Amino acid sequence: MKTYILKVNGTSHQTITLKYKNRNAANTGYEAEVTKTITTSAGSYTVRHGTTWTASVAGATGWNAGSITSSGTVTGNVTLTASAATHKTVTLKHQASNTHQTLVVKYKNYNGSSYAAEATLASGGSVTVGYGTTWTATLTANTGCTKGTLSPGSSGTMSGNVTVSATAGTVNKYVLRFDKSNLIVRYNNSSGSEVSSSTSISYNQVLYVQRRKNASSYSIRLYKNSSASGSVWMTKTTKTFTFNMPNS
Repeated sequence: MKTYILKVNGTSHQTITLKYKNRNAANTGYEAEVTKTITTSAGSYTVRHGTTWTASVAGATGWNAGSITSSGTVTGNVTLTASAATHKTVTLKHQASNTHQTLVVKYKNYNGSSYAAEATLASGGSVTVGYGTTWTATLTANTGCTKGTLSPGSSGTMSGNVTVSATAGTVNKYVLRFDKSNLIVRYNNSSGSEVSSSTSISYNQVLYVQRRKNASSYSIRLYKNSSASGSVWMTKTTKTFTFNMPNS
């Protein structure tokens, strides 16, 4: 029987699997199926007229496989070549989480062989990037606030779509302790509602403090925690004054 060459050209970033059943020498049937895997180097196999074959292609990690003729019967020399693999793309998204904080997301786009210069993703924006792109996230609390928690973390390498977000930041609160028999504390100004001792006060809240006429002391003492043994926050000798929490 005539023999021919069944050849498979190798390509980058994918694996071709060739299976064939060689026609037997007596031309009465087929030999046991043979499986060959081809990556970057070509594979050539001598087979008989009438040999049947199938081929499939699988992309490497981060790559979409090309296409290839899937099957055939040998009646002459055969050369199989898959179309080129393509680098996978994924989506990086910045989910705006800027309540009392600032979220900054930066990334280095990967094209399958090299990284681009670092870029900053717009707040609330998204970008299509290559599989393997690296990213970092920085969450900074506004003054007087406590930042939230980043998700899915502060950095990563992309193998799928990623949305970077954070739980909301919160405004810091402070607790005042003072002797109401000696002073009056009001919100905002002298006409504001009176503040009770041990009340939780938000950062930057304006407070107006007035010493009572019958005060036994000319000092005003405010505590910045709820413990009775907390350290003295501020001492004033003026009759009235205003301040923004928690500035002294």
